[in-house]
Amino acid sequence: MQKRLRYIILILIFGCLQTKAQTLLHDSLRARFERQEYPFIIVPAYYTELSNRFDLSKIKNTDSFSLRLWTGSMFGYSLITFDKRNGYWDGHKYKYYSDTSIKEIKLNPKISVLDFINSLRTINFNSFISQHQIKDFQDNIDDGTWYTLEVIIEKTYKVVQCHSPELFSDSDNITFADVLKLIEKYFY
Repeated sequence: MQKRLRYIILILIFGCLQTKAQTLLHDSLRARFERQEYPFIIVPAYYTELSNRFDLSKIKNTDSFSLRLWTGSMFGYSLITFDKRNGYWDGHKYKYYSDTSIKEIKLNPKISVLDFINSLRTINFNSFISQHQIKDFQDNIDDGTWYTLEVIIEKTYKVVQCHSPELFSDSDNITFADVLKLIEKYFY
């Protein structure tokens, strides 16, 4: 009888441990999924840290307009900056390979600065939302490119994040993809 009781107790203990292990595994997988699905929670702070590390000026110090586009994919990482300081427009493109290495890329614009500025003025950046804010949005793309757009217009600062917006057909993703096409004309 005592052997049988020990056996039953061992089964119960093993059953409890297995349930706790499964719960722990499930919770850990859910947290990992949420971090992947909603990286906007952490990412803007990381980009601020990178800006400081790369000795880039703060985006919030601007005359009237400033834009930063952080791009990340399996092909690498890039940063585009465009702003007006002391009455002059200034644009830069960088490739960064790690947290400590950044290289400026020479611009070869397909449109003039004036055309770029005029096109930017037609965009209502205040209406932009990140993909996680789109009702019933499902990101079903395994790979692709992540974009984090920081914009400041006068004193209004906004961060918007999208993953491969050119692959989705809703109006918010299409608008973001159109802005990427405009930026590509000037910065590539």
